[in-house]
Amino acid sequence: MSCPYCKSQNIIHDFTHGYVVCGECGTIIDELYIEFFENTSYEEAKPMGLPTVREGLNKKVARAMGMYIAKLSHDVAVYEKYAKRARKGVRVDLEMIQRRLAGDKVRVYRHESEDKLRELIEGDAILRSIIDRIIDRDPLFSSRTLRGKIALALIIKQLITRGDIDYEEIARQAHMSKTHIKRLVKLLKLRYRDIASIKMRIAIKS
Repeated sequence: MSCPYCKSQNIIHDFTHGYVVCGECGTIIDELYIEFFENTSYEEAKPMGLPTVREGLNKKVARAMGMYIAKLSHDVAVYEKYAKRARKGVRVDLEMIQRRLAGDKVRVYRHESEDKLRELIEGDAILRSIIDRIIDRDPLFSSRTLRGKIALALIIKQLITRGDIDYEEIARQAHMSKTHIKRLVKLLKLRYRDIASIKMRIAIKS
C-alpha cells in the first residue's frame, strides 16, 4: 500500500484514532474500523477512539453529505454572483461557469432566444452556408455571439436575394434592436466593398 498523493510506502495504521496515515506527507488515506465477534463485548473489542464498522460508515456518510452541501452552497453563491450581472432575457449556464473557473474561455451567459435561433439556422440552408463560408472564417465576425452571427447572416442573405435590408424583420428574427442591426450593417460594409464580393466568397469557398 502506498500514499496516493506522494507515493510513499511509509504508511502508519493509527489504531488509537482510527486512521491510516501517510508517514511522509501526513495525508489521511483511510479509516480503520472494528467488528464485533460472538462472545466479545463492546468494551473488549473497541480500543480508545477506534470506531465500529457501523460508526465508521455513518461517519463517512455524514462527511460526504457535508462535502456535498458545501459544494452546493459554493455553486449557488457563484451562480448568484453571475446572475446579478445578467441582463433581461439572458440566463446563466452553471456548467459553463464551472468550465470558466477551471480555466476554459467559454461564454457563461446564454440568451433565451438561442434555441429558437439554432432552429432557424437548421431550417435555412442559405443561412448555414453564409455562416460556414463567410462568418465563421472571418476573424472579425467569428468572435460574435450566436445572435450576432445570425443577424449578420440574415443581412447578407437579404442583400444577396433582395438587394436591400429590412431592419425590422432582421431585428425581430435575431431578437436584437434595430440600432444593433444598423451597427452590424456598417461593420459589414467596412469589411466588404460591395455585394458582388460577398457572392463571390459564397460561390468559391467550400
